[in-house]
Amino acid sequence: MSSLRTDLDSIKTANHESRRLAWVGSITKIDGAEGHVLVKLKPDTDADPFDSDFLIVEVDGRPVPLRVDSLTMRGERSATVCFSSIATVSQAQFLVGCKVLASLSDDDSDEGALDESLVGYAVIDAVLGNIGVVTDVDDSVPVNPLFVVDTPSGEVLIPAAEEFVVSIDDDERQLHLQLPEGLVNIDEAYEA
Repeated sequence: MSSLRTDLDSIKTANHESRRLAWVGSITKIDGAEGHVLVKLKPDTDADPFDSDFLIVEVDGRPVPLRVDSLTMRGERSATVCFSSIATVSQAQFLVGCKVLASLSDDDSDEGALDESLVGYAVIDAVLGNIGVVTDVDDSVPVNPLFVVDTPSGEVLIPAAEEFVVSIDDDERQLHLQLPEGLVNIDEAYEA
């Protein structure tokens, strides 16, 4: 169970970006035997976090984007959610009580060079070396876009955060990063 906490912390977004987020609901309970959770929105919120491929969940005080595999609405203000990285009840239990966050504005698209123009670039980590190739940039997360990276062990999502970028080599089509430990092996932790 402690590996889930470490893995979720490793994909946190930058603290300065959390100012753009507002608490809109909470994960209230486990819903079923497969790690699904029930998310309820606060009565005073107008934001709709359910219209994205991700939900932003506050884990240990940090916003964490989690990819949504499926979502079933249960009335106007709640939904049963299945996250792609949560496969068991014990993993889902860690999320019960966590806040669900949403962006208050849509004017967060000031990412500069960290955009779709990097599709096809090799991702080189300072410690791990060549990780894979950027196949897409998912900007459905209101806090921070994610690089979708094809690796030998499958697809990995890496936050497109400027603090991870060491350099961008347009001639060699390489994106050099300094990633937090454990970020690229997040999927392997759930297979154990």
